[in-house]
Amino acid sequence: MNPLVSIRDLSVSYPGRGTASALKHINLDIHHGETVGLVGESGCGKTTLALALMGMLPPGCAWQGEISIAGQQVDFYQQAGRASARDQCAMIFQNPQTSLNPVIAIGRQIIRIIRRRGGLEKQPTQQRLAEVLSLVELPAECSKLYPHELSGGMQQRVLLAMALARQANILIADEPTTALDASTRMQILALLNRLQQQQNLAVLLISHDLSAIARVCRQVLILYQGRVVEQAPQELIFRQPRHPYSAGLLAAIPKIHRRRPDKLLSLPGDASLEAVTSGCAFAPRCSRRDVYCEQQLPPLNCALDLQQRFACFNPRPIQGGLK
Repeated sequence: MNPLVSIRDLSVSYPGRGTASALKHINLDIHHGETVGLVGESGCGKTTLALALMGMLPPGCAWQGEISIAGQQVDFYQQAGRASARDQCAMIFQNPQTSLNPVIAIGRQIIRIIRRRGGLEKQPTQQRLAEVLSLVELPAECSKLYPHELSGGMQQRVLLAMALARQANILIADEPTTALDASTRMQILALLNRLQQQQNLAVLLISHDLSAIARVCRQVLILYQGRVVEQAPQELIFRQPRHPYSAGLLAAIPKIHRRRPDKLLSLPGDASLEAVTSGCAFAPRCSRRDVYCEQQLPPLNCALDLQQRFACFNPRPIQGGLK
């Protein structure tokens, strides 16, 4: 099956950063009905990738590579290309208050999207509004409320309803649960997973919350300083991470089920896009580095099982996977 989204050799740089790039040679496929997780520290390029896919990179950005949606290459330098991408993609952000108009009732905001999309002559607008609200488990009465009258979880449901109203095939969720409490976070993730299956959506979930990634994602990409350092099915990433950075992220998860919690672990040093080196970008923070790591950039190699790819000269052995 051909992927719905295909990204090939995508690199993005912002003005004023010299030779540092926000993204470096990214390759990614997302199929219908698939959720792909994108993980990494703040500033690693996660949101830049989402904005590139939406055609929303800031003016002055330089980028190269190819992005295809439904088999058609998108020319983001042309307004028509950007409009085509946005017709098929919807994005929800960490803070829904920045995406909702505070002085317009949510029902009217959703109806505007329904009418803008058009093609609903056979289905009354109010009926479609009730339908999308029902899909995100909001009562019809909520259509008369304003954003400030809704909880954070309800606001995120409204954004999901807007994505459905747009009839988008691709949903990009950028840290959608970060600002929510634990119980609401679980509800939103369950809803996102259910909508993805019911609507056969292609979902890109961007998060630093590894528990969220484990719950809903099929494939996972680990980003470090704009590069993919590991890519694998979710179960392999969590059971036997091969790249030291992936293992470090997983080791930092608190083990609250133990009688005496372990001391929280952290990765030494800081990640910075400005710290451009000739070798592996993670080498200054890596306990497995050698001289070769500091001189050569490791390629994204494929494991023998062809499922796991990692950019490391000294990967962790398979038997060293975290329990």
